[in-house]
Amino acid sequence: MLETVPAPQKLAPHSLAMTADVLEDAATGRFVLLHDPAGQEGWGGQWRCVTFARAAIDLEMASDPLLPEVGWAWLIESLKNKDVISPLLVAPSPELQANPLAN
Repeated sequence: MLETVPAPQKLAPHSLAMTADVLEDAATGRFVLLHDPAGQEGWGGQWRCVTFARAAIDLEMASDPLLPEVGWAWLIESLKNKDVISPLLVAPSPELQANPLAN
């Protein structure tokens, strides 16, 4: 189930947030798109996309060191298949690549 929810108001002048639940709470996620026409130094531009996903997975998969990379690939593939993003190369930030489990 996909639905629009209230977006953060203090992070940017313009924002959109959506949540999704899959297979009776087997997975849930939140997608937040932020836009500041003036830009923000920490963003390196005018736009910021923040995602959160939680899914039930087995212990073996959870301990796989490639899980963050594979999870990112699944997200990008799903968005491309639904024509949500263009097929441009999309990669996580350098901070996320360096420490995918931070925060």
